[in-house]
Formats: sequence, structure tokens, C-alpha cells
Amino acid sequence: MRGYTPHFLFYLINLDPKYIIVRLKSVAILLSIVIFPLIGVGQSPPYINYKGGDQIPSSETYHVIQDTKGYIWVATACGVSRFDGYEFTTFTLKDGLPDNVIHEIYEDYKGRIWFVSYSGQLSYFFEGKIYPYKYNYLMTGIFAGGKGAVKCSFRVSHEDHILISVNRKGIFEIYPDGKLVKHYSEIGAGLIFKFQNDNTFPLLAWDISTKVNPTTTILADSSITLPIKDFVKINPSHLFATEKNGLFVISFGETYVICKGKETTSYTTTKPIIWISKGSDGLIWVSRYNEGVRCYNDVHLDKGELYKLFDGLSITSVCKDKEGGYWFSTYTHGLFYVSNLNSKTYFWHSLQFDHKKIMAIETFPKGLFVGFDNGDISIVNSNDTIESLSLPRIKKMDLYVNYIHYNQYSKDVLLLSNIFVYNIGNGQIQQFINEFTRKGSDKGISPRYAITYNTKTWIGTRLGLLIFDGQRVIYDSFKAGDFKSTVNALALAKNGTLWLGCSDGLWKFKNGKFEWMGEVMPFFRNRISRVAINPIDSSVWVGTRGGGIGVFNGSTLSFISTDDGLPSDIITSIAMGVDRVWVGSSSGVAQVSIVPDISGKYIVSGFDKSIGIVSNEILDLLPTDSTLIIGTRDGVLSYRLEDIRNQVKPKVLITKLSVNGRDTSVLNNLNLDYFQNNISISFAGFTYKTLRNTLFRYRLHESDSIYSYTRIPSVILPALSPGKYSFEVWAQNAYGQWSVSPAKFHFSILSPFWRMPWFVFLISVAGFLVFSFVFAFRLRVIKQHNILSRRLDGWKQQALLQQMNPHFIFNTLNSIQLFILQNDTRSSQRYLTKFAKLMRLTLENSQSFSVSFTNELEALRLYLDLEALRADKQFEFEIVVDGSLPLEANIPSLIVQPFVENAIWHGVMPKGKGGRIIVTFKFRENKVLCTIEDNGIGRVAASKYTSAKAHKSRGSEITTQRLQLLKSMYGQQLGIVYIDLKDSLDQPAGTRVELVIPILPAKNILD
Repeated sequence: MRGYTPHFLFYLINLDPKYIIVRLKSVAILLSIVIFPLIGVGQSPPYINYKGGDQIPSSETYHVIQDTKGYIWVATACGVSRFDGYEFTTFTLKDGLPDNVIHEIYEDYKGRIWFVSYSGQLSYFFEGKIYPYKYNYLMTGIFAGGKGAVKCSFRVSHEDHILISVNRKGIFEIYPDGKLVKHYSEIGAGLIFKFQNDNTFPLLAWDISTKVNPTTTILADSSITLPIKDFVKINPSHLFATEKNGLFVISFGETYVICKGKETTSYTTTKPIIWISKGSDGLIWVSRYNEGVRCYNDVHLDKGELYKLFDGLSITSVCKDKEGGYWFSTYTHGLFYVSNLNSKTYFWHSLQFDHKKIMAIETFPKGLFVGFDNGDISIVNSNDTIESLSLPRIKKMDLYVNYIHYNQYSKDVLLLSNIFVYNIGNGQIQQFINEFTRKGSDKGISPRYAITYNTKTWIGTRLGLLIFDGQRVIYDSFKAGDFKSTVNALALAKNGTLWLGCSDGLWKFKNGKFEWMGEVMPFFRNRISRVAINPIDSSVWVGTRGGGIGVFNGSTLSFISTDDGLPSDIITSIAMGVDRVWVGSSSGVAQVSIVPDISGKYIVSGFDKSIGIVSNEILDLLPTDSTLIIGTRDGVLSYRLEDIRNQVKPKVLITKLSVNGRDTSVLNNLNLDYFQNNISISFAGFTYKTLRNTLFRYRLHESDSIYSYTRIPSVILPALSPGKYSFEVWAQNAYGQWSVSPAKFHFSILSPFWRMPWFVFLISVAGFLVFSFVFAFRLRVIKQHNILSRRLDGWKQQALLQQMNPHFIFNTLNSIQLFILQNDTRSSQRYLTKFAKLMRLTLENSQSFSVSFTNELEALRLYLDLEALRADKQFEFEIVVDGSLPLEANIPSLIVQPFVENAIWHGVMPKGKGGRIIVTFKFRENKVLCTIEDNGIGRVAASKYTSAKAHKSRGSEITTQRLQLLKSMYGQQLGIVYIDLKDSLDQPAGTRVELVIPILPAKNILD
């Protein structure tokens, strides 16, 4: 901004109907606008606090470390807790601790985690269990009369020697065989420190068991004796030492001493030092009682601190984890975690809920503008000083900042409030009234967004679009009647197209015309919150309030949503970076590849409050070449992009394996039986910035190209098939980076013996033999059953034939008797000859189930002759045979005769003279089609006639039973159709019966 200085004062000087010009006049008008210089980094950064009774067993914590695997260990007054990034596991007396009050935690060269308790009893954690130290009975005597273990003065040598320092009593060493040695007992009273395999924390001891030379400090390793000055007061409860670049820093009580060679310099503090350490990055951390913790870049602590954190608390230890996060244990407030100390946080009030809320942010060459909900503006300068500016207003009214826009052409800043618009530039503040408030209306048009190109500024408002030339509005879409939607965002493309993100969707403004894109694509009907232009491919990125992001390239629309990795589909900001797109949402920040990959998908990774953002509800994002400014309602974070690019990819570890519900200690190359196929695998991804929300991916075979994903650090693999498996799992950190290498677990599930080749062969052979025997036996039984069944059916058929023969014989003998009584010798003789011939055929045919068509036809002709003779020529008959019918074919015997008998006695005989019966045989599809047609009285009249007679014919009933037997014997069914014939007057004219007769096998089925 031209003319701007860090402490520049603005004053009101003029009023105008169009605007009020505020100029520098005198210090007396300071009542209107006040600027306060403040320090912006004096407060604690955003943190996570783990308190007692919630995640850890006690808020009284003494020591925090990270072991080589990645676990965070916390010593508390009620046991010790281990944190894997997902859950805390607490160990107490019931788990093997000899004492619940644990003061110190250390890891030795074997990976054993040692616990030093308040009473001096030792224990260690190894391979999932806690073991008490076997020489704890010696510790009772060592700690008797002392004041507990000296902080950070415990070692386990590679020979498994235990070295421990006890306040007031000195340094003790316990050998693996139980031998106890006290070191430097000849020195007497004095301060002793000894470096042992680690020059970060030497062993220290304050021994007052003798009165020899009580005022010397001895550097035992170098045999240097340094005098302690008289003013140094040694507090036996807190002794520390560290080394950097040949300098020894020693603290005890309220004093710390810097030693170089034989020169010493001592410093006295107002309160006792309870922790001092040097981190892996060389920073010195110092904690004093109830004064929080301070970080220094040099051992000369009087040169000023880099950080001052948790003022008012007593920090008992500091630990930097492998991701660059810091852990702080406290006496009374549990455990604190700070994910990033390099970033800067402004306007965050961790203990205040009524502080003013941030509404808008904007960068400019000299710093950062921040607008609040009470109308205040703060300017964060490059040196981290903060100046506060109160905007002038005409009368008392609620005033808040909607948007801040830096004009890179004029170097001015445009402030959009809910009522007024202000311009800061050239040492002046302009307040525009009538142009934006509708003649001073309190409601105004609520300008919400602004972009500038050359001398023109487009301003989106509650009531449409304005074009502003810096002094006046030259176009108002509402007044012109062109456009009246509420504009939330604007973006100007290189071709001059202005894109408007509105409450009713996306609009395009070009050549003075507005076009609603909701008519082009339904997605653009969503409420639009942000619009941005991709500088690489000129695609339009459209953020919505619930529909994610749409990327429009003029012809196609791509979608990016939570399914692709966005923290939320409610988009609050889209900012184009150099090599990526930054997306703010209601649930965190995402970085998206600026162009899609070869498959057309955008690569998305998200991070949230875990990296130090004050709130997951993002207000705006402002990327620069080296930083990302993240604005929220409760604070602004300046995050170094270097910290995002150089993140440590998380280590992942398989922690537990259960087979069929039982835990096993073997975590690799496990061979399991067939029934041991229900596997449960637990794992840990040591990334603490994901706030217990780590994403894992896993697969069962190295060749699998598709992964399964979970946020729960365990999987259950039920009912696995026999085979070889290679379970692999990766963890993702807060920045979307996966582990460099997975944690692996190789195991095999053996096939059961019944799936072995030899067993399968034996079972196959045995099964074949058994099957063959059973099949043969069953086949024989079925065959015997079928033979017996068919013989039984044959006997039934023969019995039915025998039933038919007496019936026909009785009727025929009645006719012969009639001729004899009538003394008609000629007719009796002719009739008797035919009857004898018919009886012979009947006797022959009744011996088998089927007869040739020739025999059946001859028997039928003889029967009709006899019946016609007996009826004294009352009817005539005709038998018509199709020439294609094979005469040698076998058909059921006497199957047609009963229907012919019905036609004679129930059809034509009741009629009297003129009866006629025609029997026709045709051959169709291996079946005989037989038609019996008479010109009798019809079935209705015949039924009345039959019911009046005492004797009822059983021929049809017997034939029906025979047809049922034929179906059971041969699997074929005889078709029977009755048709009532009518004359031209619709009177009964006879009956036609149509039969479908199966052709049967020539061989007798019973044979």
C-alpha cells in the first residue's frame, strides 16, 4: 500500500454527500480511530490437552517420551500411559507396576521401557508385558534417606548394568548379578555428573552423606573440579545438565551454570527450574515452577526466548516427536500436544469464548489485514506487531467486515462491511455512503466480494453486481434491472468473462449480458460459495455449500467431493497456488492437484485442526510462495509450506494378532491349521497430527491392486481359505502422505488332510467303489420294483379284460337267444359262426397287453357285424382306414370297442331305424387317431335314456381305468374328446368321439 507505515494514523477531515474523506489532521481526533501496537505471537499456539480421567489416568504428569517404535509414554501419579495415535493404554499395579506413582520413563538399548517410581521400585515393559526389576529389594536401601530419583539420571548399560542417581545420596550401579556399587563416594558432598553413552543427559548426583569438600562441582568424566560460587543454592530436588558445543549447562534449584573449560557463569532465576533439556534440533527448553516453558536458541538463556508457552503452568518435561510435534507434561493440567511450533497463530484466545470473531482476511506486501465482527480491522505487520484500526461510522449501528480486497494495481485496500464500503490508500480512508447504502439505509446492499482489473472493481452484493471506478459506481445491475441475485464470489477469466457465484447458482457475465448456467447443467443450480480460475488450463472451479467442487472447462464438468478425499462438501474457499489448489471447507483444508492425473481424477489430500489450525471451520485461504494463511473465525494461522512438503511419513507397526479369538505372540511367518482361519490384526500408525483419525489401507496379497481402507486400527479376516497370505498395511499422515513401507505379516493357512492329494485320491477311489456298489444295488432294486409293478399292472389289465369279455359275451348270447326263440335258424347260425370267430380272437388278444392293428381291426369288424345282425339292421356301419397306417403296429387291445358299443346302444339304437356309425383310423406322429361318429340321439338324450334302464354299461368305466394303467405302464396317455353334433336347426344330430391311441412296443413289457 502506498504511503503506509506501521504506525500511520488516519483522521477524519471532510464529509461529502457521496463519501467522507478521512485525512491526517491532528492527534486530537484519536477518539475516532485508534491504532494499538501489539505483539502477535506471545500466546500459546493451538494445542490438544489430554486430561486425567479422560484419556490418561491422572492430570498429574511427570515425564513424557517417545520410544524408538513411535509410541508416546506418559508417567503419571496413577500409572503410566502409552499412546499410539489412536488410543491410550494405561498400565497400573494390576498390570505389573510395583508402584502407581511413576516419575521417570526411559528406553534402553534392547527397546525395554523402564519405569522409575516414586518409591524407587523399578520395572520395565517388554513385548507386551511389564516385569518388575529382580533387584528391587536393593532399591529400598538405595532410596532410604534420599529425596527420590534425580530427573533424567537413569541409565542401562549394554552390559545390563543399572545406573541411577538419588538426590542427597549420589550415583549407584547395580550389576546383573546383584552387586551394588556407589560411585564417587570418596568425593564427598558435591555435584557430580557423568556422561554415559549419551551426552544429552549426563548422570547427576547431589551427595550430602559426608561433609567432605561440600562446595565443589566435579565433572567426573574429565576430572575437572570447578568451584561453586557462594551465591549458588543447590536444590536437591531438581538437578539437570546438558551439553552443547563444548558448553555444559547445569541447573539446580533456582540457579543454572554455564561451564566452558574451567570458566563458569551462573544465573539465578526467580523460581526453581524444574526442567531443562536440549532437543534434537539443538533448542534449549527451560521450565520454571508456575511460569510455563521457554525455548532458547542458545545456552545463554539471558538472550531472549524463541517461544514462551503455557504461562502459569508447571511443565515437568518436554518431548519432540518424530513428526516435529511437541509434548509437554505438567504437574496439574495433564498432557499437552502442539503439532507445529514453526507456524504463527494470531488472535487465538484459548480460554475466552466471547472474543470478537474474524470475518475476513487479506494479504498485502507488508503484512496481513484481518477484519472482525465488530467492525475493527487489525494489521499484522511483517515483524509480527499488530495494529488495530477502528472504522468510522456515521451513527451507532452494528458494523462488521464482509470482505477485504487488496488492489494490486492501485495498492489500495477496499473494505466491504455490511453497510459501508471503505477505501484505504494514499494516507486516506474514504467511506462511501449513498453509492452502497441506498441513500443511507441501515440495511444497505451488503457488499460481499470484490475483484479488480486495471481501474475497475467488480463488487458482488446482496442485490446484484456493481462496477466501481474507485470513486463512484458506474454500473448497478439492480438499478438497471439486469440482475438481482445475491453474489457470494467473483472470478474474472482471461477472455473477459466474469463468473458470479450466487445463492441461486452460477452466473456468467460477458458483453454486458448475464447468463444463468443452471440451465446448462443442474450442478450449477447449487448455492455457490467460491469461484476460481485455474491459471494453467483456464478451467472454472466452482465451490458449493454442500455439493463439493465442480471443475468446468467449457464442455465437460468434473466433480471433486468427500468421496475423493475432501474433508467436507461444504466449500468455503478456493485458492490457486503455484503447484496445487487449496480448498477450505467446514471441516478442514484440502490440497488438490492443479491438473488431473492420467485417469482424469484429481489427487486430493486433506488436513485439519491436527496441524495447528485453530478451528476446522475455514473462513478463507491465502497462499503465498512460502506460506499458507489459514483464516478461521477464532484465529489466523500462518503455516510454512516447507513444513507441509517435508513431513515425516508415518511408521506403521502390527501390534497384535489374534487367531480364533486367542492372542498370539508370533507376528510373522505363522503357519496355521485349517480351522485357525479367523484372524484379527491390530496395528498402529504413529502419526499424532491426525487427531486419532488416521486413515489406513491394507491388502491380503502383494499382488492385489485394490486396497481396503479403514480408520479403525484393526481388521478382522473371517473364514479365510487355505493358502499363503501377505498382509500389508500403510498409514496416512495429516497431509495425505502414506508410509514409506508397510507393516507386513506373512502367514499360511494349511489345507486340511482331506484336501491333500493322497487323501483326495483314496476318497475318490473309495467313493467310486461305494457309489458303484450302491448304484448297482439300487439299480437292481429299482429294476425288480419296476418288474413287479408292471406285472401287477398287467394282472390288473388282464382282470379288466376279463371283466370286458363276460360283458360282451353276455350281450352276444342274449342276441343268439333272441334268434333261437324267434326260430331264425339261418341268422342264429350266421351269428353263432361270427361269435365263435370273435371269441377266438378275443381269447388270443386277451393274453397280451397289445395286439396288432390288423387283429384289433378284425375283432372290431366282427363285433360290429354281430351287433348289426342282432339289431336287425337298425344301423349301418363303416370302417375307414388310412392307407399310411402300419397294420403291423401294436395298440392296446379292445380299446375302441367300448366306444363303438356306446355309439350303438346309447346313440343309434334308441333312435330306431336309419342309424349310422363311421369308425375312421388315421396315422399321425407315431400315434393312431381314431374317430367314432354316430347319428344317434346325442349324449343329453342318451343320458336320460340310460338312467331309465336298470342295467348300466361298465365298458366306458373299464376303459378309463385301462387308460390310467397304460399311462403308468408306458408313460403315455390316451387322449379322448367328445363332440356333440348338431343339425342346421341346432338340434342334436349324434356324437363324435376322437381318440388318440399310442402305438406300443411289439415285445410284451412283462417279458
